[in-house]
Amino acid sequence: MRNIFVLALNTLKVTLRKKSNLIGYFIMPILSLAIIMAIMGKGEVTKIKIGVVNKDNSVISMDMLKYLENTGKFENIPIEEKDVQNNVVNKNVNLAIIIPKGFSEEIYNNKLESIKMVSIQGKEVTAWVENYTNLYIKNILDIAKASKGNKDKFNAIYNGYKNQDLKLSVEKVKDKELNKELTERGLGILIMFLLIGATSTSNIILKEKRERTYQRICSTPVNSRIYMISNILANLIIISIQVILAIVAIKCILNIDIYMEVYKLFLVMMLLGIVSIGIGMIVVAFSESTAEAGNLSTLIITPTCMLGGCFWPIEIMPDKIQRISNFVPQKWAIEAISKLQNGGGIKDTGINIVILLAFALVLFLVATFKMKKSDKIGSFI
Repeated sequence: MRNIFVLALNTLKVTLRKKSNLIGYFIMPILSLAIIMAIMGKGEVTKIKIGVVNKDNSVISMDMLKYLENTGKFENIPIEEKDVQNNVVNKNVNLAIIIPKGFSEEIYNNKLESIKMVSIQGKEVTAWVENYTNLYIKNILDIAKASKGNKDKFNAIYNGYKNQDLKLSVEKVKDKELNKELTERGLGILIMFLLIGATSTSNIILKEKRERTYQRICSTPVNSRIYMISNILANLIIISIQVILAIVAIKCILNIDIYMEVYKLFLVMMLLGIVSIGIGMIVVAFSESTAEAGNLSTLIITPTCMLGGCFWPIEIMPDKIQRISNFVPQKWAIEAISKLQNGGGIKDTGINIVILLAFALVLFLVATFKMKKSDKIGSFI
């Protein structure tokens, strides 16, 4: 056991004595987190621009447009009907709504047809505006239904609704979804750095084989198994420091709410870290030179991070690609984080934890088998 700690300490010294390694392991991940979260955070104040053609110009239609603006999510821009297509196509507005003449009369008679909307940006924009307008119109139609076509009665109830005699309490709440998305994308970047760091630390084995240090160590009472375990231990220490620094940066420096207990996030990231070490061992086992190891690690890390949802949500990828993503560990780590952010507990992430452990076990077994089968200490380039 003492030999394991001595060799692990030596690996840490060899790894961290270079300033470039310190930057790559600890500074770059935090800097990348800050940049990604700063860029994504700018989208919080963006408003949807609505081009408005109000043919009715009644009190009800004007109140509805004012209601949309008061949500803080939309900006109304008056336009002419003949200019609707040009404004939408040239992206002067995100969409246009056309309020027909007689809008208020249709409300009084409880026979309103849908308001026309024009957009080239699809349902992701129109659905949002429709939800708000439909909610407002539903409330007005309920008043029309209660007044049974009597305009004086309608106006009395409607004025009471506007003047808060029928009180509608509106409160602005913090958009949790943005912080959750920030956390997932930031941790996705951290996962990539964990993988890069783990493979780099594991590559020390190849470096020491090339320099014949490995041969000298194995000629002592220390066998190859103890040497590998010490490298894994050194890797775990580096990964734990990376994860702790990242969590401190997110919580204390960037002030991002992660919506889960810190220890749960630490657990998931450490499990992914163990998988990262397994990938590093695979790279070492199947490489015959440091150059080959670098190429192989790049070939593994970049595509799997893309498939696993480290750079963008998995949901935006085609269904076939989403099914393929089930075979990369990053996907299960990101999914576990999402479950925890949405109020789940450790039990809810049980399948994710089991799959991550299975990935680690398979990777270590394959790497061990390969190393035993081709345990050569010849020339390395």
